[in-house]
Amino acid sequence: MRKKNIYRSAFIGLLEEVVAIICGFILPRMILTYFGSDYNGIVAAVTQFIGCIALLKSGIGMATKAALYEPLYNHDQQKIDGIMAATMRFLRKVAVIFVVGIFIFACVYPLAINKEFPWFFTFSLVLIISLGTFFQYYFGLGNQLLLEADQKYYIVSLVAITNTFFNTVISVVCMKAGMSIHGVKLCSALVYCTTPVILFLYVNKTYHLNRKAQPDMESISKRWDAFGMQIANFVNNNTDIIVASLFLSLKEVSVYTIYYLAINGIKKVVSRISVGVEAALGNIIAENNKDNLQSSFSLFEFVLNFLCTVAFSCLIILIVPFVNVYTKGVTDVNYIRYAFGIIACAAELFYCLRLAYTYLVQAKGAFAETKKHYYIEAVINIVISVALVNWIGLVGIVIGTLIAMIYRTIVFAVYVFKHILERNVILFFDRMVITVANIAINYFVCVQLLYKMPHGNYLQLFLAAIPVGIITLVITSMINGLRYKKLFSKSVALVAGKLKKKSARR
Repeated sequence: MRKKNIYRSAFIGLLEEVVAIICGFILPRMILTYFGSDYNGIVAAVTQFIGCIALLKSGIGMATKAALYEPLYNHDQQKIDGIMAATMRFLRKVAVIFVVGIFIFACVYPLAINKEFPWFFTFSLVLIISLGTFFQYYFGLGNQLLLEADQKYYIVSLVAITNTFFNTVISVVCMKAGMSIHGVKLCSALVYCTTPVILFLYVNKTYHLNRKAQPDMESISKRWDAFGMQIANFVNNNTDIIVASLFLSLKEVSVYTIYYLAINGIKKVVSRISVGVEAALGNIIAENNKDNLQSSFSLFEFVLNFLCTVAFSCLIILIVPFVNVYTKGVTDVNYIRYAFGIIACAAELFYCLRLAYTYLVQAKGAFAETKKHYYIEAVINIVISVALVNWIGLVGIVIGTLIAMIYRTIVFAVYVFKHILERNVILFFDRMVITVANIAINYFVCVQLLYKMPHGNYLQLFLAAIPVGIITLVITSMINGLRYKKLFSKSVALVAGKLKKKSARR
C-alpha cells in the first residue's frame, strides 16, 4: 500500500504540475500581451510575497505531519482527533498573523516600487490576490495536512488540477472581455475559495473526525521550531523577487518571473514526483526499521539525483531559447540573459537535490536540531544579493541564492548521514561531484547540437529538445550505471516491474 500511494501521488502530482505549467505559461503571456511587462512584474511580485502563506502552512504542516505518522500507522483515532484539533487551534492564531502581515505589506509595498503604479492600485491588488490564497489554505489546510500525512496527496492534487484549469479559463475570458487586472484577479481568487469546501467534505466522509476533541498541543510542540524555520525559508525563497522589486525596475522583475516560469515548472515537477516520499519515510520511521530506512532512502536519493541531472541539464540548455520564443514581440525590455538563466537553474538544482535530505529531516521531526541552518541560509542570500544587485543586477541576486542553496544542501545532508542514517558523509560528496560533472558533460555535448538546429518557434524548439533529451538521458544513464551499478539496476528493475504489471492488467 505504501508503494502504491507513492506511485499514485507521484503520477497525479506530476499531472498537476503539467497542468500548472501549461496554465502558468498561458497567463503571464496573456498579461504581457494585454497589459505589458510592468503589470506582469507587479502581479508576479505580489503573488510571490503572498506565497508567504506557504511558509505558514509549512511551519505547522511539518509539525502536524510528523505527529500524525505514528497514530495513522496504528489507527489511533483519538490521537488523530487531538492532533487535528490542536492544528486547527494553531491555524486560527496564524490566520491573524497573516491578515495583519498582508495589510502592512499592502500599505508599505506601493511606496517601495518607485511609484510605477498609484498607491491605491497596488494596495487593492495585494488585498485581492491574497483573498484566494487565504481561503485556500486557512479553511482547508488542516484537512490537507491529514491527507498528506496519510499518503493521499493525490486527493489534494486532483482538487488543485480542477481549480487551476478553471482559473486559467476564467482569467483568459476576463482579459479578452476587457476587464482590469483587478477584475481578473478577483475572479481568480473566487475560484480558489472552493478548495477548502471540497477537502472538508472528503475528509469528513473518510475520517469521521471529532472536531470538538480536546486539542493535543503536546503532539505538535515542535510547531514553533518548524514555524521559525519556515519564516527563514520564506525569506530565502522570496529574497530574489523582493530585492529585485526594491533595487531594480518592475520590468526586471518581469524578466526574472519569465525565466522562473520554466525553472519553477521543472522544480515543481521534481517536487511533486517525490511528494509522497516524506510520508512514506515517516511511516518507515514509525516502524523503527533502520535497515529498511537506509535502503529505501538510498534508492530515493539515487532516483532523485538521476531525475534532477536529466531535467536540469535540459533546462540549462533550453531555457534561453524558450524565453526567446515565449517573449517574441515583447520589446519593452531585453529578456535574453544567458548568465542569469544558467545561474538561476543551478540554484534551483541544489534546491531539488536537497529534497531527499529535507524530507527525511521533516519526517524525523528534527526541527530544533536543524533550524539554525535555515536562518544562516536566509542571511547568506540577503547579504550577497543586496551586495551584488547594484553591481550586476539580476545575476547578482541569483548568485546569492545559489550560494545559500549550496550551503543548506550540504549541512542538511551532513546531518542526515551522521545523525539519522549513521552513514559515511563522503557518500554524499561523491554523489554531488558526479552529478555536477554529469550536467557539465551533458551541457557541452548538447549545446553544440542545439545551436545547429533551428529553434525560433515552439515547434522547432520542441523538435530540437527531443534529441537533447535523448542524449542527456543516455549520457546520464551511462555515468550512473557505471558509478552506481546496484542502485541503477534496482531502479531500472523497479520501473520495469511496474510497467510489466500495468501491461498485464490490460
